[in-house]
Amino acid sequence: MTARHLGILTFAVLLGGCAPDKVRHVAACEVESIRIYPQQTRGFLGTPDSRYMIACMAAKGYQITILAPGCDRDQAFGYQPACYTPTRWWAATMDKWSRPKAK
Repeated sequence: MTARHLGILTFAVLLGGCAPDKVRHVAACEVESIRIYPQQTRGFLGTPDSRYMIACMAAKGYQITILAPGCDRDQAFGYQPACYTPTRWWAATMDKWSRPKAK
């Protein structure tokens, strides 16, 4: 392995640590939503808990995208990590590469 290959590998590992952890962010927002709306069942778009989830994820740098690949239309959109895309350019690029391809 040459020094160049080692440098590229090191750079990739360092950048991997900068990738946003969307699943962890959704889980944190869900815990907050359950704490604030304990009697509310997980709802679809427009319910108070779902609106809170979308606002919480927006505060973490995500926007909801219900047409994204992997977003299950039979489940509550606000609680699915696949239904969010990052708003920051670097995170959006990393997310685009990591998403499954649409069929």
